[in-house]
Amino acid sequence: MSEFKVNSITNQNGSAGPSICGVTTFSGKSGVQIPSGRTGNRAGVGAITNRDGLIFYVDAAFSRIGGKDPIHDLSSFGRMGELRNGASVTNNNGGVFLFDGSDDFVLFPPIENDYTDFTFVVWCYHDSVADGDSPFAHGESFITDKAKCVIRTNNSNAMSWWFEAPNDADYNIYSNGKTVDAGKNRLTNVNDFPSTTWAMVTAQWDDTNMKQIMHVGTTSYNNLYSNGLTRPLRPANIAGDGPVTIGCRTNSGNVFTEFWDGQVALACIYDRVLDETELTQIWNDTSGRFGY
Repeated sequence: MSEFKVNSITNQNGSAGPSICGVTTFSGKSGVQIPSGRTGNRAGVGAITNRDGLIFYVDAAFSRIGGKDPIHDLSSFGRMGELRNGASVTNNNGGVFLFDGSDDFVLFPPIENDYTDFTFVVWCYHDSVADGDSPFAHGESFITDKAKCVIRTNNSNAMSWWFEAPNDADYNIYSNGKTVDAGKNRLTNVNDFPSTTWAMVTAQWDDTNMKQIMHVGTTSYNNLYSNGLTRPLRPANIAGDGPVTIGCRTNSGNVFTEFWDGQVALACIYDRVLDETELTQIWNDTSGRFGY
């Protein structure tokens, strides 16, 4: 038999739980949920409704309880993150992470298991677009120095996603690039990444078809850019090697670099390739707070 004492309760919306004469109590509208993750979690909280394959999900509107740290991963894995070097949470657009572009970021522990297929999604806002700023990344890893998935501005103000293969080969896809697979039509949507505008960026790896895919959108998930390029090699396995970061990327030797100058509202990772219906659903779930 185990016993525990509850000193206080904080509701999911951040408000104080019920008490009588200062003593924590319960009512028909409240209760206790015992955390199921290794360090506790808020699985099921947040705007995203599709949880199938969701292995990481952070949203500034929901990941902080009562305005206090830590920053909660809202997936069933229940990781705990922390604000670093002056990064903050503001109430803009329901709640966003604010970064000054010099050294601010949000840090989460490494993902312990490899994932082959994947989908990364981030809603971000850049104050002044310049090459080499990363709103969301897994890599480069600290020991093996490999990038699993790094979303960053590059190629003269484009949005890009970059990975490194096991042999250190680099593969990039750019929102202002015109490269297409052989036999495919030239893209109609080719754009730089817009400054002072909220945009949803999606980076995917389809391991079955060996395809690197990126979408960038505002009024839909892909109205600014949508393309997929077949690659000869897949992203390296960096399981357990280096953290997941929001507001920068990492490099070997425990280095944090390419800091984002602006805001990030939410970031998530699925261990599968979401189809266009599912990506549209994420856009529908999340875009209203940005005025779309």
